[in-house]
Amino acid sequence: MKVIFIGHKKWIIQTQQGMNGFPENKTCVLEEIKMKYYVTLTGLNYRFGTQPFTVGQKVKLVKEPENGFDREAIRAELPGLGKVGYVANSTHTVLGDCYSGGRIYDKIGAAATAKVKYVLANAVVCSVKAADMRQAGLPVSYTHLRAHETLSDLV
Repeated sequence: MKVIFIGHKKWIIQTQQGMNGFPENKTCVLEEIKMKYYVTLTGLNYRFGTQPFTVGQKVKLVKEPENGFDREAIRAELPGLGKVGYVANSTHTVLGDCYSGGRIYDKIGAAATAKVKYVLANAVVCSVKAADMRQAGLPVSYTHLRAHETLSDLV
């Protein structure tokens, strides 16, 4: 089996005859999505600040298509408090290698669950669970196969 990178998040897997359940000499193009997306929560100081957040806590992310300021707005909510901020969607507010709201907007369903990884002075960094990506009907694949995996394990 040979795995070839052909462009942004696209890979070709070429197999030998009957290897790992693939048909003979089959070439497959698979799209890879990261198993975790990191996002920055901002606008926290307009509500409760970073005080209600702790590492490991779950945050509900909800798309807000009716938002008049940002068509790709994703609201962050905590149980009992409601809206606590938004997923950063500007080069001025996205921290480090985090994804912007616009970059993950089409990768989640109407809502997703995030997990707090870092609580900073004026922002919170969360990871978006891979399971939420699958629930949105997006393909999840890997760049390699383990010995026991077949094509059906990838799609």
